[in-house]
Amino acid sequence: MKRIATIIALALSMAAFAAVETVELLDGGTWTASGGRVAAVRVVSTAASGAFTLNGIEGWRESTNVTETVTTETPVWRRVMTNLTETVTNTYSGQVVYTPPPPWRVKEEGWATNSVTTTVTRRMNTGRTILATNTLVSATCSGGAYTNAPSGVWLSDGETVTFSFSTANAFGRALLIIER
Repeated sequence: MKRIATIIALALSMAAFAAVETVELLDGGTWTASGGRVAAVRVVSTAASGAFTLNGIEGWRESTNVTETVTTETPVWRRVMTNLTETVTNTYSGQVVYTPPPPWRVKEEGWATNSVTTTVTRRMNTGRTILATNTLVSATCSGGAYTNAPSGVWLSDGETVTFSFSTANAFGRALLIIER
């Protein structure tokens, strides 16, 4: 029984580790995220107070509404019956069985066309991409290091993360801990 409990505990602990990813970025480097929350950031700098920025660049394909109007004409069978005082018009689509009118009515019948106009609006890709750059973390190292657990920083699938120092002659690397 202890053996089964140990195996279950081991499986659950491995499942917890499978949901965390560590990413290393060098100065000027980029990484394409596969989604998740930035749980922690650790930066090491050659300058004691090296200022850095981690940006997320997200792109969306631009689309627009395209409207197209099509008019089609469908042959219909139209029956017009009149007694020279009142007129009744019936339009039938498809096959109609001929029924002779009563002898006291004057009748006209024949083929006519029924015009139908249809307007369709759909989304169409314009071929352009909209890019949005968001600052994920912007801070300054203290003693050549920075560690923090940012709150509410999420990465979407396909978002590009960039890392760069703004302090002259500062180089280093960043470690991102991503939770899924």
